[in-house]
Amino acid sequence: MDKKEKTYLPMSDEALTREAHEILDRATTENRDLTKDEDARYSELLKMIEHQKTGERYVYLEPDNQRHDPELQDGEVRALLPEQRMADLLPEQKERPSLRKMIRGLVLGDWKDAEVERRAMSEGTGALGGWLLSPAISANIIDMTRNASVCIKAGAKTIPMDTAELVVVKITSDPTAYWRKEHAKITESDAGFAPINLKAQVLGCLVRISLELLEDAKDFQGTIENAISQALALELDRVGLLGTGVDMPLGIFNMPGVQENSLGTNGAALTSYDEFSESCELVANENGQASAVIMAPRTFYVLDRLKEATTLAPLKAPKSYEDLAKFVTNQVPITQTKGTATNASCAIIGDFHNALAFGIRNQVVLEASRAGGETIDVFSSMEVLIRGYLRADVAVIRPKHFVKMTGIIPA
Repeated sequence: MDKKEKTYLPMSDEALTREAHEILDRATTENRDLTKDEDARYSELLKMIEHQKTGERYVYLEPDNQRHDPELQDGEVRALLPEQRMADLLPEQKERPSLRKMIRGLVLGDWKDAEVERRAMSEGTGALGGWLLSPAISANIIDMTRNASVCIKAGAKTIPMDTAELVVVKITSDPTAYWRKEHAKITESDAGFAPINLKAQVLGCLVRISLELLEDAKDFQGTIENAISQALALELDRVGLLGTGVDMPLGIFNMPGVQENSLGTNGAALTSYDEFSESCELVANENGQASAVIMAPRTFYVLDRLKEATTLAPLKAPKSYEDLAKFVTNQVPITQTKGTATNASCAIIGDFHNALAFGIRNQVVLEASRAGGETIDVFSSMEVLIRGYLRADVAVIRPKHFVKMTGIIPA
């Protein structure tokens, strides 16, 4: 079986119930008790059905090698590939509100040529203040954030969440196929599944801007839009890679089950590509295929400057490293502690396409205030505070298909 096909999961209530009945019927027909594996799977199916009854839903993770759009069953959600847009999930509209016009009207009171935006603002006022942006604008901001995220560029999927909680099923162990003799039973094997409970947590950005700049700059709305999206993307990357799980989602680095390739008790400088080859091998040993690596700029350029010992020509990388998509971000620190070293960094290597996903609530909230401020009162200083936030979570679906290379220190 193609390992990518394993991301197809039976998520409709009908499919779950049918599989549970099949397990019981098979044991009844053969006049026997459930095997250990059957009992575990049956119990798991009952839990999944119970989740359905409580309103929680399971996610349909579309494999990278399947680009068609099969019809979803009740309770299914389709995860988006990096190149797919959340905005494409929305029905076509004759007039889609513009965030730029909305910010202009919200901050400056200028609603010229912005009747659609004014209407959208009045209809989307939150219970505690602020404005719930229309689905179209929310989708555009989320897509801009996704476009700026290196994790998503590396292949991570996006799971649209229209509820505060969502259940994703991860595979904890692969089944095994066996050849059989005629009239013999097929040998059973273990295939482990476990739920990941996505809970949307707040990711926000607060921007302080002078009124003069807002009134005089020609395209301040687009600048704010880009700034907020970039800030959200950077933090989404940091948490996806290194989130601690304390007041934030749990990221790859701290996720139980993720493999580690340490450069030593006190770390070491990179002198070759061997550690990257070893990390790819660790993923392959778990039936995975490493597709990308994310690292700090310092690590990337140290590798870029490696030389052959005798000729001083650039050191040729092995195929395993060349085949990896490389992504660089300052969200990977160079101040980690490794033994006596306090200037260590790490690199995350793995199958980002099939082992990582971000659950993102498909609603963005925008707020603006000309009063308040923790350090400088914005009213007296003629400034505006603009706050935008979304809610998201991280799902590491196949922890063993990631390796954290730790203890990378400068030469």
